[in-house]
Amino acid sequence: NALPWRFANADPRHAFIHVAWGAVMLILLARGLEERGCVRLALVFGVFYMALAVLGLVVHHPLGLRLDRGENVFHLLVGPITLTLGLVALRAQRIPA
Repeated sequence: NALPWRFANADPRHAFIHVAWGAVMLILLARGLEERGCVRLALVFGVFYMALAVLGLVVHHPLGLRLDRGENVFHLLVGPITLTLGLVALRAQRIPA
C-alpha cells in the first residue's frame, strides 16, 4: 500500500476511465470548445463521477472496478464540485446580464 506502489498496482480499467476523460477534455478544448460546450461537458462529467461515487459506496467493486475508500473520496469530491460549477455556469448563461 505504500506510494508509489499503490499507483503502480492500481486497477487498469479504472485508470483508463480517468485517462480517457482527460484525453477527451484536452481534445475538445484544443478543438476550440465553446462556453456552452464546456458547461455541458462539466455537467456530464459531474454526473458521471457522482454516479461512480454512489456505485462505489453502494456496491463493492462495481462493474469490476476496484473502488476503495481513496477512490470513493476522490469521486465524491470531484463529481459534486464539477456538477455544481456546471450548474452555476448554466444558470449564468440563462440569466441576461
